[in-house]
Amino acid sequence: MQLVRAKGEVNVLDAAGNAAYDLSIGETYVLYDHEAGFGMRDGALRRVASLDSKVPAYRGEPLIRQRLLAAFIGGQGDAVALGSCLQALHDRFPEITIDIACLSAARGVFELMPRFGELLEYPIRADRLDAYDYHLSFEDIEAVRDGPRLRCTDLFRRCLKTPPVSGPVSLTVPPDARSRLQLPPTDRPRVAVHSGRPNSLRSYPADLTRELVAGLAAGGVDVFLVGANDAAPKAADVDRPRERIHDFVNRTPSVGDLAALLSRMDVVVTSDSFPLHLAGALGVETLALFTSTDAVIAMDYPCVTAVRSGESCSPCRVADGACPLGHSGCVAHHNATLSPQRIAEYVRARIAVSA
Repeated sequence: MQLVRAKGEVNVLDAAGNAAYDLSIGETYVLYDHEAGFGMRDGALRRVASLDSKVPAYRGEPLIRQRLLAAFIGGQGDAVALGSCLQALHDRFPEITIDIACLSAARGVFELMPRFGELLEYPIRADRLDAYDYHLSFEDIEAVRDGPRLRCTDLFRRCLKTPPVSGPVSLTVPPDARSRLQLPPTDRPRVAVHSGRPNSLRSYPADLTRELVAGLAAGGVDVFLVGANDAAPKAADVDRPRERIHDFVNRTPSVGDLAALLSRMDVVVTSDSFPLHLAGALGVETLALFTSTDAVIAMDYPCVTAVRSGESCSPCRVADGACPLGHSGCVAHHNATLSPQRIAEYVRARIAVSA
């Protein structure tokens, strides 16, 4: 990471190419190297110094009462894994303070976690750095990622030099989110089915999702459809019995709202997605469907059962974008191991475990 001064109006983009935040002219900020690169090339940013010259990176030293800064620009699922690492570090050295600076998308995740310090907006202005003894550096994450297959928590702890993780981070569902949640009364088991982003190689296809939901409802459970995209299957799209299918697509606007819903479920069915991490950290029995990505992700959560596709090309480790073999979609979803009928059998088995 480095300190850069904004020489002109700067809008920094995230990994997906969307506008993430603006920088003020004349201010000095802490940015990751890849964020600062474009602005430095076009002359909008000027490099001042490396962050290490101001605040050293933590490398596993014993700590007493030091204050640490974790500047995080990852996604919501990664935020859950990072929380487990920060909790392990604080458990080892309980007198330390860890401030977390993050983008707005991940803020709702960190708000459910124990507070080891302040929750700050990213990017950090350089004038705040005098408060810190160390920073947690993510710059080596790609080098660690190129090694052996690792759980998310192991990936982070090796990069950040934090202690081994004993379990998922503790999450607390906000009382106001719990009170807002109005679920229909039922004596039947509740199963949440999450629909991922449309056209993502990781997401279970909409036609198979509709078949799965219909089969679960016919089998005597109440199905709750969750997701945050307009292409997700709706209750009206599914064959009867409609009275057992409840549409919560786009009805959990905050992370706290989604946590409140998932915490009331007997089983959650999802692909490799943020709800996998959230339900896993909440301790909800979860069935995770893996096709293009590696099921090692599920190992962070004892309550998550990974179901892998039996297709020979799975996992190709391409999370989003086009199929590397040229198929129009991910053929691994259509393998018999991930048929709606087989998944329904898995769900019934998980309900028996959670009962």
